[in-house]
Amino acid sequence: MKRHLEGMKILLVEDDPGDVDYFFEVVSDETDVHEMIKTAGSLAEAMNLLQTDHFDLVILDLGLPDSVGLKTFQTLHQKFPETPALVLTGLDDSDLAVQAVTQGAQDYLTKGTWGKRLMIRSMRYAIERQKLLLELKRAKEQIKTLSGIIPICMHCKNIRSDTGYWQGVEKYVTEHSDALFSHGICPDCLKRYYPEMADEILQKNQ
Repeated sequence: MKRHLEGMKILLVEDDPGDVDYFFEVVSDETDVHEMIKTAGSLAEAMNLLQTDHFDLVILDLGLPDSVGLKTFQTLHQKFPETPALVLTGLDDSDLAVQAVTQGAQDYLTKGTWGKRLMIRSMRYAIERQKLLLELKRAKEQIKTLSGIIPICMHCKNIRSDTGYWQGVEKYVTEHSDALFSHGICPDCLKRYYPEMADEILQKNQ
């Protein structure tokens, strides 16, 4: 059977021994549970582990000895926003789980209803969705835009760069944005610099 979780490091934050045992049973065919999965019985313990180690996914019970409800996810997500979280909740707490998803959790599962296939799929999708979101975030951060006042020479039209050097418009714009240039000549410049052929060219382009 294909191991969808091979190589992943997972942190299970759950204080119920029965749920911990069930989770280990579910993923036992997918990965080496003793090497790839760590457990924490409280939010404080989970936070300490996340500070000292990297995890590809956190599976978080919203009801822990030291934190209960939506605040459990909020506390963890605020400190470790780039670590994907899959929320576990009881039958009566589905509304809280939905709120957690709207605030950044990748998905949620209701205890007592998650079988092996659903658990593995939710875990894998949570990791992949977080990767896509982080890639999108980094791509947006890398986009360069031109804004503010740009000092340009009134005669030669060169632009003064941030370091004080004067450079052509093309070079400046290329270095400060993702724009590409397609060269041409406007009608006024065509008539000015190539008067003998301007009329013929303009007529062909009409």
